[in-house]
Amino acid sequence: MKFIASIILVFLCLALPSLAQQAKGWRGIVPLHSSRTDVEKLLGPSTDSCRCLYKTEHKIVQVVYSNQTCKDDSRGWDVPLDTVLLISVSLKTEVRLADLRLDLTKYQKTDNQFSPGMSFYTHEDGGIFIIVTGTDELVGSINYQPTKNDEKSCRCQQRH
Repeated sequence: MKFIASIILVFLCLALPSLAQQAKGWRGIVPLHSSRTDVEKLLGPSTDSCRCLYKTEHKIVQVVYSNQTCKDDSRGWDVPLDTVLLISVSLKTEVRLADLRLDLTKYQKTDNQFSPGMSFYTHEDGGIFIIVTGTDELVGSINYQPTKNDEKSCRCQQRH
């Protein structure tokens, strides 16, 4: 049984492109730069009622799409409707943070004060936010979000 679990873990580590190398987006889908059409080319159309959930054999991918313009929300993003804002990838098997072989010097670790045993690893320049749990630091989800540079260039301009 351990042998099969080890094979699955190795497969997942190889199947997940190195996060350190793809610090902009997931599998070519980049928040604020990719559209629903781009996601559907990669994963097919979502059959979920929100049209935002995609299930594969090894992962569950949830995508948050823009649904407002700057005119509607001056604190939002200056992107067209149906632009990817966030990608959250949850793995169906247990993977430890160490197994991802990240350069953790690029990440800031924050412990969740409301949920002991949960921590967050944030790479602002790369737009990656990882949720881990337990002393083994099991990966709960890997989230791809706008980068720190996107905050400066793609936010709606607040009018005073």
